[in-house]
Amino acid sequence: MSSDQAPAGATGSEERETMDRERTHEYQDLPIGATLRKLRGSLSLRDVEGFTGISNPYLSNLESGTKKPGHKVLLKLAMFYGVDVDYLLELAGLQAPRAPDPGPVETADIERSYRCLLDDPRLRSCPRPHPDLPVDAKRFMVQAYERLTGKALL
Repeated sequence: MSSDQAPAGATGSEERETMDRERTHEYQDLPIGATLRKLRGSLSLRDVEGFTGISNPYLSNLESGTKKPGHKVLLKLAMFYGVDVDYLLELAGLQAPRAPDPGPVETADIERSYRCLLDDPRLRSCPRPHPDLPVDAKRFMVQAYERLTGKALL
């Protein structure tokens, strides 16, 4: 790699998000080792070792599938390649796949259920959550409420 080239992970935040989505879609059916090999592209293992501190032989073993990466290694590689660490953790089997974003109907159901939860008289003395909670946080709270009370809101 020449000195005037930036490492693969050194892009702007918008470019990184676009590259991350494209790479995730492109490699989603590959095992972790093949995905890491594709992400490396034309870089040598020594180049990746130089930027990440992960040894050349270990990188080779990861790509060939003879070794399984851990969380710390995947974090370093995700940062270097400019991809989402959750994506690599999922591929390696170290994390469950993320739930898809809720659709408009499900979002409305979550909002309705969340308002019911907040109206429960038993919770009036509890601190009120921030009004701008994301939908996934509201879903989590509704699901926890359902488990604790036995009431089905969703």
